[in-house]
Amino acid sequence: DGAVANDDAFAACHRVLRRRATVVIFPEGTTHARAHLDPLRTGAARIALGARAAGAEGVVILPVGLTYPDKISLRADVLVQVGEPLDLDEELAARGLPAAGADDHPTVRALTDEIDGRLRQVVPAFEPVDEWWALDAAAEVALRREDAREPSLRARADLARRLGAAPAPVRAELGAVAAAYLLLLRRAHLSDRAVVGALSPTTAGVDAAIRAGLLLIVSPILALAVAVNAIPAGRVALAGAFGRTPVTKGTVRTLVALVTFPVAWWIASAGLADGVWDRLAFAAALAIAGYLALIAAEAALTLVTTLLAVSTRFERRGLLGLLQERREPVVAAVERAVGAEPGTTGRMTDPTPT
Repeated sequence: DGAVANDDAFAACHRVLRRRATVVIFPEGTTHARAHLDPLRTGAARIALGARAAGAEGVVILPVGLTYPDKISLRADVLVQVGEPLDLDEELAARGLPAAGADDHPTVRALTDEIDGRLRQVVPAFEPVDEWWALDAAAEVALRREDAREPSLRARADLARRLGAAPAPVRAELGAVAAAYLLLLRRAHLSDRAVVGALSPTTAGVDAAIRAGLLLIVSPILALAVAVNAIPAGRVALAGAFGRTPVTKGTVRTLVALVTFPVAWWIASAGLADGVWDRLAFAAALAIAGYLALIAAEAALTLVTTLLAVSTRFERRGLLGLLQERREPVVAAVERAVGAEPGTTGRMTDPTPT
């Protein structure tokens, strides 16, 4: 019976909160690939109010935003932002509802709306996903500086959110100039890093020497790790082909990984050790070595792509002037959209941590 199971789940949450422990809730009630919040369900508010009525003290609701710029690629980045905590006692006192419980439907709805508002401060709020991509790309261009580290996900998300709040005509202008610039970059086979001069041959050469030396030192361990982990890694990558939506791909890959990697480590350990505990130790070592091999592979790929980018920049240096001219309107449009002084977006840093 769904109603009984729901009551049991709520009661279990109340017990946990009375112990001053933590309950993690996804209040949308689902996972999805949209660049905005779905309407929140009321479960989080009802659990908080019910726990308070059941004797839990000091209940605080903490909004956390999870943003995946790319939900499909393996090893993709994720931005985790923590919003402003909501102290339940203070919130109810401010509303004049100190005794409200989980059955007080107007209070449940008001609390849900408050949670919704705080979550929207830490997640994207774009109706079409392509607008999010466009504004994020424009933010990345505006934030990038010569010889500086890459703009962080947090700085990009903050600026893209501000751009999304600009009037529609301003966003349309920004989208047009950004699209034109990015199209020229693609046709010229160059990156924005190359245009701003962030690809130094000297820096790339030193970085290449350091990375190559480290890879050479650990190559024996990496060879064994690759041999053991290549097959399960390939199966995980292949498993993503059986899901159409980004959410399904991630779920399928995770489930496949949870089975195939431990099986591969256990089978490989049979040829390296006798006894259950020795095999478990070798299996754990193979897991660690596999992770190091993954980091090394990514470092090698970064090395190759950086060297190729430096070479391409040198070969196509005659196009840099044109691209720099087309880049300036993008930065200027971003600055107009957020009301920033000309030339200041490149000096923006991450927002104050919360």
